Amino acid sequence: MNMRGLLVATAVLIGVSVASPASAAVTFYTDYTAWSAAVTGAIVMEDFSGAGPTAPGLSVSNGAITHTSATFGDAWRATVVPGGASTTWSFASPIYAFAGSWDLQSQSVNGPGTGIDLYLDGVTLIGSISSSYAGMFVGFVSTTAFSSVQERAGSETGATETYEVSPILFAGAVPEPSTWAMLILGFAGVSLLSYRRRMRSQLA
Repeated sequence: MNMRGLLVATAVLIGVSVASPASAAVTFYTDYTAWSAAVTGAIVMEDFSGAGPTAPGLSVSNGAITHTSATFGDAWRATVVPGGASTTWSFASPIYAFAGSWDLQSQSVNGPGTGIDLYLDGVTLIGSISSSYAGMFVGFVSTTAFSSVQERAGSETGATETYEVSPILFAGAVPEPSTWAMLILGFAGVSLLSYRRRMRSQLA
């Protein structure tokens, strides 16, 4: 492939990655059955029954209290602080769906908590989990793949939010048809440029 073809292919693929987030939509669910019906990929579950997380492709980092299954009964426990500690769930491969059963009541400290704000890839705020939730399912499906979900302190009353979550569920999915169409057009463009180059060489 010549340099011009490579540049065109790169431009097309960059166009896909830049255009996709702008058209992304996130749908929230408070019912597992509805959420799982909206998921097209295989669902992976982390139940924190070990020294968690142990689910393949999942890692977590946070700056405050962390999970110990013996103490917290097979659940992840952490504290998020306004302008401070947050929790980030990271995935080895991009995913489209994320969910969990959240308890912001039983382990709350310092009175009412702040709730939790959810960010995709540490940038895009997509929604919040209320400090009133006690053992409630919250999940979402995005039309654009993401590599991490970050939990930060929300804007409700309180100095911190201590919460537990178990299980964590996540899933990859087949890319949207529009993404496949853009990729196919990009490869077709590269093939056309390569064909034209060969034809010019034969005519020269």
